[in-house]
Amino acid sequence: MDDNDRLRAGELPDDPLAGTEPVPVPGAPATPGPVPPERLGEILAPEIARLDARRSGDENPLATPWPSLNDAIGGGLWPGMVTLTADSAVGKTQAALQLLYHAARARIPSLYVGLEMDRLGIVARLLCIAYNYAHNTAMKWGELYQGKRTFTGNAAVLPKPEELVVAARPLLEGLPLYLRFGGPKGWNMGELQAHLVAMKPQAPGKYDLMLAVVDFLQLVAPEPEAHGELRETIRTAAYTARALAREQNACIMLVSSTARDNYPVLAGDRRPWEKGGKPTKSVTFNDEPAKAYLGTGKESGEIEYAADLALVLCRQRWKKGETPAPVWCAVAKQRAGETDWVELRFDGAMLTDPHAGGDHDKGW
Repeated sequence: MDDNDRLRAGELPDDPLAGTEPVPVPGAPATPGPVPPERLGEILAPEIARLDARRSGDENPLATPWPSLNDAIGGGLWPGMVTLTADSAVGKTQAALQLLYHAARARIPSLYVGLEMDRLGIVARLLCIAYNYAHNTAMKWGELYQGKRTFTGNAAVLPKPEELVVAARPLLEGLPLYLRFGGPKGWNMGELQAHLVAMKPQAPGKYDLMLAVVDFLQLVAPEPEAHGELRETIRTAAYTARALAREQNACIMLVSSTARDNYPVLAGDRRPWEKGGKPTKSVTFNDEPAKAYLGTGKESGEIEYAADLALVLCRQRWKKGETPAPVWCAVAKQRAGETDWVELRFDGAMLTDPHAGGDHDKGW
C-alpha cells in the first residue's frame, strides 16, 4: 500500500506537515529569528468579522462557469490551493481558461502561467472561448490556430478568422486577465508571489480575491537554490502555492498531468484500486467513491496533501460520434466539505454543464 492508497483510506493526516515549521515562501522578506505564536484572543475579532462577511454575502467565492460544480464546492472557489488533474484531450487547459475568462469578466484579477502552450495558442483559445460564450457556438481553437477558413460543426454561423477577431477582441480587451509564459530556463513557483502582488491593486473589493492558474505543475522549475529531484520540486511548489494563496487571499489552481499507469482509470477502463489485469468493460464514475480518484496525477501524493480542493476530470465511455462527450469531475478532496461527482460535457471546444439548462450550460 503506497501513500496514495493510505490517503484514500484515511490513514494519513490531511496535512503531513501539521505541527512542523511552515514552508517558506521563496522571495518573501526574511524574518529575524523564529516567528512568535499568535494569542487566540488577538485574532478572534478579525477572523469572526470575516466569517460574518461570508455569511452576509460581503465576501463570496469565485463562481465557476458550471453551476453544478459551484453547488458541490460551497458556491465556488474560496481562497486556497486547488488541483485539477486530467488526462490529455479531456479539456483541463480549456477548463482552466474558461474559469479565468469567467473570473476576469467578473473583474477578478486573473493570471494564467503557461508552461506548455505557446502564446499564440493561448490567445487562439481565449478568442474562441469569448466568441463561443457570446454567440452560443462551438468553434474549436485548433481550427483558428491552423488557419483554416472553414470550421467543423456549426459552420454556417461561424465567422472567418478575421471576423472572429473583430467580434471577440472587444470582449477580451480591458479585462484584468494576465499571461505569463515560461522562458528557456523555466519558471519556478517563487515568481508567483511577485505576480500576485503586482495584480493586487486591481482587486475589486475589501477581501481582494484573485485567481492564478499554473499549467501545468510537472513543468515547474526548481527554485534557484534547490537541486532536488522532481518529486521534491513538486512538493515545494505545491506547499509554496498553498502558502501564497493564504497570504495573498487568492485561489491558486495547479493543473496536473496524469500518471501513465492511471490512463485507464481516468478513461473508465479500470477502477483506481485495481492494479493491472484485464480492464473492466466500463466504469460508471458516479457509482464509485470520488475520494478514490486522489493520487491519479504524476507525483500526486504531495500535491493532494497540500490541496484545499482536489478536482479530477474523467472521460466516460461514449458511443462513436456522440457529442458532446460526457466528462465527470470528481471532487476528490474538499477540506471544508464533502466529496462528490459533477457531470459535465466536452465538445472539443467548451466544457459545459448539462444540468444548468439554457445558455447557462456555458456560463454566460
